[in-house]
Amino acid sequence: MSSKKRQTGGRHHEPLGVNSIETGMLLLEALAASSRPQNLKALSASTRMPAPKAHRYLVSFMRTKFVEREPNGAYRLGPAALRVGMSALGSLNIVRLAGQELSSLRDELGVTVGLAVWGTHGPSYVLVEEGSKAVTVNAKPGSVLPIFESATGRVFATFSSDKKVLQFVDWQLKSLPHSARKQFESIKKETRANGVARSLSEYAQGIDGISAPVFDHQQQLVAAITVIGARGEYDTAINGLPVTSLLHTTRRLSANLGYVRPDSAD
Repeated sequence: MSSKKRQTGGRHHEPLGVNSIETGMLLLEALAASSRPQNLKALSASTRMPAPKAHRYLVSFMRTKFVEREPNGAYRLGPAALRVGMSALGSLNIVRLAGQELSSLRDELGVTVGLAVWGTHGPSYVLVEEGSKAVTVNAKPGSVLPIFESATGRVFATFSSDKKVLQFVDWQLKSLPHSARKQFESIKKETRANGVARSLSEYAQGIDGISAPVFDHQQQLVAAITVIGARGEYDTAINGLPVTSLLHTTRRLSANLGYVRPDSAD
């Protein structure tokens, strides 16, 4: 056999990664750790990387806008790195602010509550507070929710103005028959009118979900909070206590993020 075994003697080996990415990250970390642009010699010394090798990585990072070069030849983080950093900062901020809110809502309603943000493959849970009764649905941090069937996905499809989200939704809509697309437009209209999305056994049999949006100071959708429980475990009516409590939670969290409802602005 020409291929090497990855497991021997019952020992567990870590999954293989991409060494070049890990090596390149040393340069980005060095730039991030410095308060001023760094020249090639300084970066080579701090990362213990030969200057010619470091230069090749920096060229690639410049092509992808992760690094920019000053007129004097020094390097600094570029706009792509800043966007990634700001996105990570925003995600951490919403998780930090929402933690106590989710716990309180879970305790009040006695069901599972999740916080979702837009991830690489769609709306994804980043925080889940499980209720006293486990639900047979994939509600774990990292879980990706479907756009059309889940309450969480419907919130993003209805309230987001982010171009990449809208493009993703439009791309998925194209795979549906005309009747299903028409039905989804009705669902979005109902969701916008109610301020919440509901999925009653549509995503998972016997599981109901209601979800509401969280907005930031720029009136942009940044997250959705979703209540999940078994059919009959909680009231899913629009005028029921869970919907009222959910809306109070998301509106309070949005206000903490600087959001002002358009109809309440001066």
